[in-house]
Amino acid sequence: MGVMVVGMIIDEIITNPHKFREAFLIQVTLSEVDKEYGAILNVLLYYIWRGIFETREALLKGKVQTDLGILCFATYKSFLPIIQNIRLGYPADVVILLRAMMERIALLGYLHTHPQIIPKYKAKKNNLQKDAMAWAKDQAVENWMILYSMLSNVAHARLEGTAGYMLDPNPIGDALRKSMPDLKKPLTIITDELIAMVCYALFAIAPFASEVLGQKNNCIFPDGERVKRFVDLADLGKFQNFLVRLIEKYK
Repeated sequence: MGVMVVGMIIDEIITNPHKFREAFLIQVTLSEVDKEYGAILNVLLYYIWRGIFETREALLKGKVQTDLGILCFATYKSFLPIIQNIRLGYPADVVILLRAMMERIALLGYLHTHPQIIPKYKAKKNNLQKDAMAWAKDQAVENWMILYSMLSNVAHARLEGTAGYMLDPNPIGDALRKSMPDLKKPLTIITDELIAMVCYALFAIAPFASEVLGQKNNCIFPDGERVKRFVDLADLGKFQNFLVRLIEKYK
């Protein structure tokens, strides 16, 4: 009986975005980010769940090339530690993970466009990621390499320890903030920017994932009935306002 109950819970998490979101959010105690951005995170977690679920379904039904399907599945799953680190207030860690995310998204699109290179990818050829990033410069969403370069400046900071500690709340982070006044930013502003980059990454992976999974039109952030079935209308409204604010800020 216990095994059946556990199986039902697992199945619900996989197939029900509400259960998926509940199971994910409960892992971290309610944070200041949750209080301020809870509605926005709810919407983002729906789209992350959708990517994971649809990729899983395509793999189980044999509708996708296995290696590309697994890479797509792993890419959507890698959004979760990014969201979790945003909730925990570790912006530098988020930046490092987002940079790796951009590389993975570029690789997904590159391999789908050049399936003959998949054996090379499986053989772990070191220059493949570089080729994928060069390809993504013209094939991915606008400002791809500009953002990647900005993230790289943090991930590969010249000062040892800056990437991991420049903003985190610890003695080294405090010391760096005091010695580098230009790095001081209110947490809400930083969180705005980090969540904006998550939106950007979801927007970037959507067309590649749709092609890999053989979907004709699976846009990100649509205002369709399916989304309204799984996401509270009030949350969608707050998410829309958040996007409008970002567009006004960065246009």
